[in-house]
Amino acid sequence: MNIAVVSLDDNKKYSFRPDTTLNRDGADFYCPDNFSPILIPCIYTRVLKPAKCVRPRFAERYCSSYDFGLLMDDGLLDPVMAGYIDGSSLLKGDFKPFAETSEKVSLLVDGEEIFSATAEPRNNLFFDAIVQISSRTTLRANDYVVIKLSEGIPASFGKHSVTLACNNINILDFKIL
Repeated sequence: MNIAVVSLDDNKKYSFRPDTTLNRDGADFYCPDNFSPILIPCIYTRVLKPAKCVRPRFAERYCSSYDFGLLMDDGLLDPVMAGYIDGSSLLKGDFKPFAETSEKVSLLVDGEEIFSATAEPRNNLFFDAIVQISSRTTLRANDYVVIKLSEGIPASFGKHSVTLACNNINILDFKIL
């Protein structure tokens, strides 16, 4: 299983993270030495079946639900290597069906809100991403397609308590140690 990460600003750029970066439990994250965390709120879906060169009109067959999560990169590493740190993709997998409503997503570090946005989990966001990624890469069943809601918010060195909330309900609650 892979994690395809797409920038919301520009669907033409995407990268992959290996499944070793997945932290399904939302467990505490133990930082490697000299780790400068960059927190990236995201929305993601799971690919339902293998996909290669998917046409836009068929993209709806490849995903049906979404959830919010958090990616962590290291601001001191080369951007390509920053996404390979074990346990740095916090994607729990509590999926909900696509909706036409907006949801407020908040990221709190040590109780202080550092990011807030209104996200519209429309399926066409994911459809466009699946069409783009599958034009050059084969997506397998159970791969994740992740869309960044922000390019990243730097957090200072040290221990932090991190909470990701959707409509004031905590989705993720963990510590960076």
